[in-house]
Amino acid sequence: VDPGLSATGLAPGEGIGVLTGLSSGFALDAASAAGAYPLAVAGTLANPNYRLAARQDGTFTIARRPATITPDALARVYGEANPTSGRARGDGFVNGDGVVGVGLRSPADARSGVGTYDLAAADAVGTGLANYAITYAPRSGGLTVTPRPVTLAGTRAYDATAAIAGGLLTVTDRVGADVVTLSGTGRLAGRDVGTQ
Repeated sequence: VDPGLSATGLAPGEGIGVLTGLSSGFALDAASAAGAYPLAVAGTLANPNYRLAARQDGTFTIARRPATITPDALARVYGEANPTSGRARGDGFVNGDGVVGVGLRSPADARSGVGTYDLAAADAVGTGLANYAITYAPRSGGLTVTPRPVTLAGTRAYDATAAIAGGLLTVTDRVGADVVTLSGTGRLAGRDVGTQ
């Protein structure tokens, strides 16, 4: 990256190219970090038709590059806590920079019912992130709450059938004070005495 030179007092019709031997070059390239860099005129004027009256140093600024981070969709079981970290997709990153993880937030909580909820990212972790002006884009419906598996338990007297009335069974692995009522008739794996 060389921002070039500017000069005053050149002869009519002549451009900056007549100031041979001078440059403003410095060790910056496309992978240089965002920030302000001192800029100075370097070299010795080789054109005998001109005399360098003064040098004015300046500043070359590399602005942070815009980038967007969107969390990847994920799922959890009803009754569990929301994940607090996860993966994300980054758009706008260059030079091998990128995001490897983010913090996650959702309006859902452990008692939120089965369904989908928005998912937002923050606090990205990755390489070269200080060189970017990051925008976090929420993922609509990015968190899916799935049904909670439960276990049925109960006892009954042997009656030579595999049928069992729902009212004889209780549900374990419930969340908090949730009430689950069973009705109808279910079928056991077998009809003999023992655990089914």
